[in-house]
Amino acid sequence: MFPLRKGPSGPKASGSGAAIAPFSFEKFVDPATLIPLADQDGSVSAPYSTMQGAIDDNLGVPITLALVGTLYPEDVVVPVGTPVFINSNFSVVQSLTLDAGAVCFLTAGILQIGVLTLGVGANFISVGSVVVLGATTIGAGASFQSFVVASLNGPAVMGTASQIISLGGFTFGSISDAPGASGSALVLAGPSSAESGIAVNSNTVGTITMSMAQIKIVGAEVTGPIVDTGGKIAFEEVRVSGDVTCDELYLRDTSVLSGDYTTTGRVQVLSSNTAAANWNNALAFPLELDAFSNYWIKINGTVLTNPGAKVITSDVVP
Repeated sequence: MFPLRKGPSGPKASGSGAAIAPFSFEKFVDPATLIPLADQDGSVSAPYSTMQGAIDDNLGVPITLALVGTLYPEDVVVPVGTPVFINSNFSVVQSLTLDAGAVCFLTAGILQIGVLTLGVGANFISVGSVVVLGATTIGAGASFQSFVVASLNGPAVMGTASQIISLGGFTFGSISDAPGASGSALVLAGPSSAESGIAVNSNTVGTITMSMAQIKIVGAEVTGPIVDTGGKIAFEEVRVSGDVTCDELYLRDTSVLSGDYTTTGRVQVLSSNTAAANWNNALAFPLELDAFSNYWIKINGTVLTNPGAKVITSDVVP
């Protein structure tokens, strides 16, 4: 006989439990299971039918959810104090919400999330999984981090001092601040094309609208426009075809295809081709160029609103 214990829908019955004892911290989840709810314990022979049921039944301890590859039509909430690890087999979750301070890790497989919401100070970290997101909201001080592949199909809205960090492959569309938010960090850095052999435009970034943010993008096709009022932007091995507005702007090994560039602080362009862009940099701050970048400014007919501020800093190529 199994002892009675409280489950997501009341006491669990005794006498008809699993033939295989469940692991201590890894629980299997299968929405198509035929095991009665009262007998579900997360073992191989008696998996949970919902992710939420598994979480609610194991509050206060770390838990790994081993998901079968199917649709999970539920709105999953991860509470603070119960770190959740997800091992996905090409699974689709309707929505996932992390309460304030909660933590969730994706450890393997492919996981698609229709709506992702991170509460204040929450952390969502994909360390071994491909993650595909719909609409995403990141609360103040919260962090989304991906180290494999991240695809953001819906808009992302970031709270004050929040973070998006993607250090693998990435496809990001619309990213913006929440009303009144500022000071976030956005780091989208894929492997350099020289090191990986992957084409620079295999990673893409769309529209970004932020305030006083720190933005760094490496190895991507940026269609823009990008507005970071009072913030700093750095591009490396990037192709940019949209307008850019910010305080400070740093380009290295970058191709600027077109657009208007408006800056209020320092601008540094190294080993980059600026094509026929229009540059409007503040008079009090120079447009710093190496000889290579200056050559292409002359060849391409780049328009400089303040040409007297142009400064040739160094010759970084033979």
